[in-house]
Amino acid sequence: MKRKRQAQLTTKILVWVVDFLLFYLAMFLAYELRFLLSDILYSLVQNLGIHDILHIPDVFIPVRIYTYIKASVLYSAIMTLVSLHFRAYDLEQRSSRLDEFANAAKIAIFGLIITIGICYFFKWIKISRFIVLWSMMFTIILVGGWRVLLYSINTFLLQRGYNLGNIIIYGAGKAGKLLASEILLFSPHAKALQGFVDDDPKGKGKGITIYQGKKLPYLGKGGRLISLCEKMDVSQVFIAMPSISHDKLLKIITILRKNEITFRIMPDVFEVISFKVKPYQIGSITLYSLVGSRLNWFFRSIKRLADFSISSITIAVTSPIWLIIALAIKLDSPGPVFFRQERVGEGNKIFRIFKFRSMQQNAEAMKEHLKRLKKDEVLFKQKDDPRITRVGRFLRKTSLDELPQLLNVLLGHMSIIGPRPLTPKEVERFKPWHYRRLQAPQGITGLPQVRGRSELSFDEIIKLDLFYIENWSLWLDIKILLMTLPSVFTMKGAY
Repeated sequence: MKRKRQAQLTTKILVWVVDFLLFYLAMFLAYELRFLLSDILYSLVQNLGIHDILHIPDVFIPVRIYTYIKASVLYSAIMTLVSLHFRAYDLEQRSSRLDEFANAAKIAIFGLIITIGICYFFKWIKISRFIVLWSMMFTIILVGGWRVLLYSINTFLLQRGYNLGNIIIYGAGKAGKLLASEILLFSPHAKALQGFVDDDPKGKGKGITIYQGKKLPYLGKGGRLISLCEKMDVSQVFIAMPSISHDKLLKIITILRKNEITFRIMPDVFEVISFKVKPYQIGSITLYSLVGSRLNWFFRSIKRLADFSISSITIAVTSPIWLIIALAIKLDSPGPVFFRQERVGEGNKIFRIFKFRSMQQNAEAMKEHLKRLKKDEVLFKQKDDPRITRVGRFLRKTSLDELPQLLNVLLGHMSIIGPRPLTPKEVERFKPWHYRRLQAPQGITGLPQVRGRSELSFDEIIKLDLFYIENWSLWLDIKILLMTLPSVFTMKGAY
């Protein structure tokens, strides 16, 4: 355990040193750019003969190199402190490459404001505003790129089982299974998850089923927790027992702290985990309230304006592709070019969705026979579906069959980003908590499409859609849109 803490500390120090050097390099590059542009402009004026005509005097710009060394050190120190403030060195808190780049931009902007304040308000160091602004730009590029690279390397190693310790979940009930499924589906720490500890061993001897037949081992009762941590090289314990008594929880926390094992606690309200919560402090007590979705009329207007602009431009740019696809469909099999089907939109409103036809004409008639051969909760999706045509298989793999849905976006039936619209029959089989999914505009792509596509179970899709609705922001839409492209190019999970 001591070795792991030392490795983590060494990694943080290494990242801090690289950050500091990159902050310094950012101002140095801005300094070099400032005088390079001055030299270019001066040479241009001399070569064009404007210098004598306009009577421009020779101006000597002193190279105050020591001033900028001092300023670079100050800038690097300020940026490091801002990075600490935003917890940039809590490496286990990483979320995505886009977030890493956004965090670098946030640090650069706040650091710039503080640097300008010290240099100009306190008049300690006089440096060019041009250099300060370009320092910020170079900081975003250099530090953002470095953090994205670091995230990619870290994720690559974690996905292949290289980590600083394994994970155990304490609690094999509904909450523990939900947490395990989220880790296995979405976390790079999936290979680090070793199994469950639970005080009720009944029916757990052969392993605990998580989802779609996936099982994790039952490791034993809570009394063996510390010995298991030592034996299995465990560095983190996730406590997922919402109904646990406070006395028992405090006892577990005390034992874990005594043995210097990191722990995380799943909240009691895990059933509404997709909601955004807001802390409210009364003395030493922190209360939490649920925050409503940000998709009010103002943000809906912005979202609709973006949808209209993107869909109209994309339709115009991709129109030649539409013609090629239409010709290929006609030559491949008899039937119409477009497939239209009733779907349920926001507020339970019915509309007709447009897609390029990817199946045979009698596909709906064959569906009932195929459904009897496949057990499914709500959705019917099957690999090697015999109804799909040769061109249709390619269109589905590349998601080109969904291009005509831009017409639905243009008409206001759908959004670019949002939960995928389902058929009325699929909605009829909703559980009560599923209906929250219909409280936002349905979309062409969404979180499930970039986090697993057809490989996810229906409940996992619903959870991701509800998270999107409750945590909506323009930045989240941009992230999903950017993440959709590699998901489509790799064709992962699409059929």
